Amino acid sequence: MRTGPRLLTIQCPKGSKIIQPSSRFVSSSQTPYIPLEVFILNGDSGQLSVLNRCVV
Repeated sequence: MRTGPRLLTIQCPKGSKIIQPSSRFVSSSQTPYIPLEVFILNGDSGQLSVLNRCVV
């Protein structure tokens, strides 16, 4: 799995990971970065699920 500048991964208990696209630009505290989609990767089954989907 590719991580780094394009993806932010957060390790969760039981081997799952929360995955979200990282911000392309440095955001100020007045305009927080809100990703359009956040995913969870189930560590046991390998299933990738969408946690939220925001349509702008």
